[in-house]
Amino acid sequence: MSELWKTFFALGDPNRLTMIRRLAERGPQSMVRLTEGMDFTRQAGARHVGVLRDAGLISLTRKGREQVISLERNNLHLTQMFMKQMEEGWDERLSRLEQILSV
Repeated sequence: MSELWKTFFALGDPNRLTMIRRLAERGPQSMVRLTEGMDFTRQAGARHVGVLRDAGLISLTRKGREQVISLERNNLHLTQMFMKQMEEGWDERLSRLEQILSV
C-alpha cells in the first residue's frame, strides 16, 4: 500500500479515468481504440498509459505490431479495500462524535 498514492494520482485525471472505465466496460484494447474520440495527441495518450501502467492499473502486451492494454483489476480491488477501511474508520469516528454530542 506504500505506493497507493500513484493509484490516486493516476485516477485523478479525467482522461485516465475515462480510459479505465473503457477498459472495464470493453475489455483489453489497442491504444487507438482506447483513446478513440479523446481530445489529445498520441504522445499525450502514451503518457497517460505510462502513468496508469506505473500505478499498476493496466498492463501492456504485444499482439503482432499492436500493444494491447488490459485492466489490472486486482490493483483496483486493493484501492477499493483501502477506501472501505477509510470509510469504516470515519463511520466509527462520526458515531462516537454523535454519542458525545447527544449527551
